[in-house]
Amino acid sequence: MEPVAEFDERLWGAMVDYVTVGVDKRLTVMFRNGTGIHT
Repeated sequence: MEPVAEFDERLWGAMVDYVTVGVDKRLTVMFRNGTGIHT
């Protein structure tokens, strides 16, 4: 499988459940499988 070369709105919508922005302006991306990533 090759990496995604450019942003794909349908792929993003299929994978991401929601994104929150904290008071410190850090992002938390929550995926549909329950995995979260903090920036």
